[in-house]
Amino acid sequence: MGSRRLIAALLGAASLLTAASAQGAVTVGHSGWNWGSPSPQGQTIRAVEFEGARGYAVGAFGTVLVTDDSGVTWTGAATGTTQALDWVSVVGTDSVVVSGGCVVSGATVRRSVLFSNVRVEEGALLEDCVVLPDVVIGPGVRLCRAIIDRHCRIDSGGDLRRFRATDRDVLLITPEMLGQQVHRLR
Repeated sequence: MGSRRLIAALLGAASLLTAASAQGAVTVGHSGWNWGSPSPQGQTIRAVEFEGARGYAVGAFGTVLVTDDSGVTWTGAATGTTQALDWVSVVGTDSVVVSGGCVVSGATVRRSVLFSNVRVEEGALLEDCVVLPDVVIGPGVRLCRAIIDRHCRIDSGGDLRRFRATDRDVLLITPEMLGQQVHRLR
Protein backbone atom coordinates (compact mmCIF):
# COMPACT_ATOMS: atom_id res chain seq x y z
CA MET A 1 0.00 0.00 0.00
CA GLY A 2 2.87 2.40 0.82
CA SER A 3 4.56 1.84 -2.53
CA ARG A 4 1.34 2.76 -4.39
CA ARG A 5 1.18 6.08 -2.52
CA LEU A 6 4.84 6.74 -3.33
CA ILE A 7 4.28 6.01 -7.02
CA ALA A 8 1.17 8.22 -7.07
CA ALA A 9 3.07 11.04 -5.35
CA LEU A 10 6.00 10.76 -7.79
CA LEU A 11 3.63 10.79 -10.80
CA GLY A 12 1.84 13.84 -9.41
CA ALA A 13 5.13 15.66 -8.85
CA ALA A 14 6.32 14.74 -12.36
CA SER A 15 3.15 16.15 -13.92
CA LEU A 16 3.62 19.45 -12.03
CA LEU A 17 7.25 19.70 -13.15
CA THR A 18 6.27 19.07 -16.78
CA ALA A 19 3.56 21.74 -16.66
CA ALA A 20 5.91 24.30 -15.07
CA SER A 21 8.69 23.78 -17.61
CA ALA A 22 6.35 24.20 -20.58
CA GLN A 23 5.69 27.82 -19.52
CA GLY A 24 9.31 28.85 -20.07
CA ALA A 25 9.62 28.00 -23.78
CA VAL A 26 11.10 30.66 -26.06
CA THR A 27 11.05 30.45 -29.86
CA VAL A 28 12.94 32.54 -32.40
CA GLY A 29 11.23 32.14 -35.76
CA HIS A 30 13.94 32.63 -38.40
CA SER A 31 16.57 30.58 -36.60
CA GLY A 32 14.34 27.73 -35.49
CA TRP A 33 15.74 28.24 -32.00
CA ASN A 34 13.54 26.74 -29.29
CA TRP A 35 14.59 26.91 -25.68
CA GLY A 36 12.70 24.94 -23.12
CA SER A 37 12.91 22.16 -20.68
CA PRO A 38 13.58 19.34 -21.27
CA SER A 39 16.32 19.28 -23.93
CA PRO A 40 16.96 19.65 -26.80
CA GLN A 41 17.29 23.41 -26.42
CA GLY A 42 17.80 24.36 -30.06
CA GLN A 43 20.72 26.56 -31.15
CA THR A 44 23.83 26.94 -29.02
CA ILE A 45 24.08 30.07 -26.86
CA ARG A 46 27.60 31.52 -27.10
CA ALA A 47 27.52 34.73 -25.04
CA VAL A 48 25.37 36.41 -22.40
CA GLU A 49 25.56 39.99 -21.10
CA PHE A 50 23.45 41.80 -18.47
CA GLU A 51 23.01 45.45 -17.54
CA GLY A 52 20.83 45.41 -14.44
CA ALA A 53 17.75 43.25 -15.05
CA ARG A 54 18.05 43.54 -18.85
CA GLY A 55 20.05 40.79 -20.47
CA TYR A 56 20.95 39.52 -23.91
CA ALA A 57 21.95 36.04 -25.03
CA VAL A 58 23.36 35.39 -28.52
CA GLY A 59 24.28 32.24 -30.35
CA ALA A 60 24.26 30.05 -33.41
CA PHE A 61 22.18 30.83 -36.49
CA GLY A 62 21.64 34.51 -35.64
CA THR A 63 19.92 33.85 -32.33
CA VAL A 64 19.35 36.84 -30.02
CA LEU A 65 17.28 36.55 -26.84
CA VAL A 66 16.28 39.43 -24.56
CA THR A 67 15.14 39.44 -20.92
CA ASP A 68 13.95 42.34 -18.77
CA ASP A 69 13.50 40.32 -15.57
CA SER A 70 17.02 39.02 -14.85
CA GLY A 71 16.51 35.91 -16.96
CA VAL A 72 13.20 34.64 -15.60
CA THR A 73 11.60 35.02 -19.05
CA TRP A 74 13.22 35.47 -22.47
CA THR A 75 11.92 36.84 -25.78
CA GLY A 76 13.45 36.15 -29.17
CA ALA A 77 14.56 39.12 -31.28
CA ALA A 78 14.66 38.99 -35.08
CA THR A 79 18.16 39.77 -36.34
CA GLY A 80 17.93 39.23 -40.07
CA THR A 81 21.09 37.12 -40.05
CA THR A 82 21.88 33.44 -39.88
CA GLN A 83 25.54 34.03 -38.98
CA ALA A 84 26.74 32.61 -35.66
CA LEU A 85 26.79 35.41 -33.09
CA ASP A 86 29.39 34.89 -30.41
CA TRP A 87 29.90 38.29 -28.80
CA VAL A 88 27.45 40.67 -27.13
CA SER A 89 28.06 43.91 -25.24
CA VAL A 90 25.52 46.19 -23.62
CA VAL A 91 26.73 49.65 -24.57
CA GLY A 92 23.98 51.65 -22.87
CA THR A 93 20.34 51.44 -21.89
CA ASP A 94 19.23 51.54 -25.53
CA SER A 95 22.25 50.09 -27.29
CA VAL A 96 23.63 46.59 -27.65
CA VAL A 97 26.31 45.31 -30.03
CA VAL A 98 26.41 41.73 -31.27
CA SER A 99 28.66 40.16 -33.83
CA GLY A 100 30.05 36.92 -35.12
CA GLY A 101 33.73 36.32 -34.76
CA CYS A 102 34.46 39.57 -32.91
CA VAL A 103 36.71 39.69 -29.88
CA VAL A 104 36.77 42.80 -27.72
CA SER A 105 39.35 42.19 -25.01
CA GLY A 106 39.51 44.82 -22.28
CA ALA A 107 38.76 47.62 -24.77
CA THR A 108 36.08 50.31 -24.91
CA VAL A 109 33.71 50.49 -27.89
CA ARG A 110 31.15 53.33 -28.04
CA ARG A 111 28.58 54.10 -30.75
CA SER A 112 30.49 51.97 -33.26
CA VAL A 113 29.70 49.18 -35.71
CA LEU A 114 32.00 46.17 -35.80
CA PHE A 115 31.64 43.78 -38.71
CA SER A 116 32.63 40.11 -38.50
CA ASN A 117 36.06 38.91 -37.34
CA VAL A 118 37.18 42.18 -35.76
CA ARG A 119 39.61 42.02 -32.85
CA VAL A 120 39.99 45.01 -30.48
CA GLU A 121 42.87 44.59 -28.04
CA GLU A 122 43.38 45.63 -24.42
CA GLY A 123 43.14 49.35 -23.67
CA ALA A 124 41.96 50.34 -27.17
CA LEU A 125 39.18 52.91 -27.59
CA LEU A 126 36.78 53.11 -30.54
CA GLU A 127 34.19 55.90 -30.63
CA ASP A 128 31.83 56.58 -33.53
CA CYS A 129 33.71 54.15 -35.80
CA VAL A 130 32.76 51.72 -38.54
CA VAL A 131 35.14 48.77 -38.62
CA LEU A 132 34.85 46.51 -41.66
CA PRO A 133 35.59 42.74 -41.49
CA ASP A 134 38.91 41.13 -40.61
CA VAL A 135 40.48 44.10 -38.79
CA VAL A 136 42.81 44.05 -35.79
CA ILE A 137 42.98 47.12 -33.54
CA GLY A 138 46.12 46.87 -31.39
CA PRO A 139 46.48 47.54 -27.68
CA GLY A 140 46.07 51.17 -26.65
CA VAL A 141 44.95 52.43 -30.10
CA ARG A 142 42.47 55.33 -29.82
CA LEU A 143 40.21 56.06 -32.80
CA CYS A 144 37.28 58.46 -33.02
CA ARG A 145 35.07 59.12 -36.06
CA ALA A 146 36.87 56.64 -38.32
CA ILE A 147 36.06 54.13 -41.04
CA ILE A 148 38.56 51.28 -41.09
CA ASP A 149 38.73 49.22 -44.28
CA ARG A 150 38.91 45.41 -44.40
CA HIS A 151 42.12 43.63 -43.44
CA CYS A 152 43.72 46.60 -41.64
CA ARG A 153 46.13 45.91 -38.79
CA ILE A 154 46.47 49.04 -36.67
CA ASP A 155 49.30 48.91 -34.13
CA SER A 156 49.55 51.04 -31.03
CA GLY A 157 52.79 52.63 -32.21
CA GLY A 158 51.39 54.02 -35.47
CA ASP A 159 50.87 57.73 -36.05
CA LEU A 160 47.32 58.07 -37.36
CA ARG A 161 47.54 61.87 -37.76
CA ARG A 162 49.00 61.39 -41.24
CA PHE A 163 45.65 60.18 -42.61
CA ARG A 164 43.35 62.59 -44.31
CA ALA A 165 39.95 63.29 -42.81
CA THR A 166 36.83 64.18 -44.78
CA ASP A 167 35.23 67.66 -44.62
CA ARG A 168 33.23 66.33 -41.67
CA ASP A 169 36.34 65.07 -39.87
CA VAL A 170 35.78 61.37 -40.54
CA LEU A 171 39.05 59.49 -40.82
CA LEU A 172 39.36 56.81 -43.52
CA ILE A 173 42.02 54.12 -43.03
CA THR A 174 42.83 51.49 -45.67
CA PRO A 175 45.52 48.77 -45.65
CA GLU A 176 47.34 50.61 -48.44
CA MET A 177 47.57 53.75 -46.29
CA LEU A 178 49.16 51.62 -43.57
CA GLY A 179 51.66 50.16 -46.05
CA GLN A 180 50.11 46.72 -45.69
CA GLN A 181 49.83 44.36 -48.63
CA VAL A 182 46.42 42.84 -49.09
CA HIS A 183 45.96 40.02 -51.56
CA ARG A 184 42.62 40.35 -53.30
CA LEU A 185 41.14 38.14 -55.97
CA ARG A 186 39.60 39.95 -58.91
